[in-house]
Amino acid sequence: MIRRRYIDPGLSLEAVAREVCVSKRQIQRAFEAAGSKGFKWELSRVRVLAAAKLLRDNPRLTVSQVAERVGLRHRSHFAALFREHLGATPQQWRETWRARVRA
Repeated sequence: MIRRRYIDPGLSLEAVAREVCVSKRQIQRAFEAAGSKGFKWELSRVRVLAAAKLLRDNPRLTVSQVAERVGLRHRSHFAALFREHLGATPQQWRETWRARVRA
């Protein structure tokens, strides 16, 4: 479900629980049983990986536009998540990618 709906800014554990008619805790347990860090972490990971692909493939998109396309409204929150998952800000990651391509 996360991979299909990650662009929805309103996607949340609560929304998913309502949609599939289970408790939030049941979903959390399912993620834990699968060895995951949890719903929010998985959602942010999917969004960041999609954003990295957009940054790589669409150099004309601004970082803010990329954030919006992956379901994040605030550039600062997007940058923090990006750094948490990939170790660099979106702009730093894009510049590193471009330098590798040129080399």
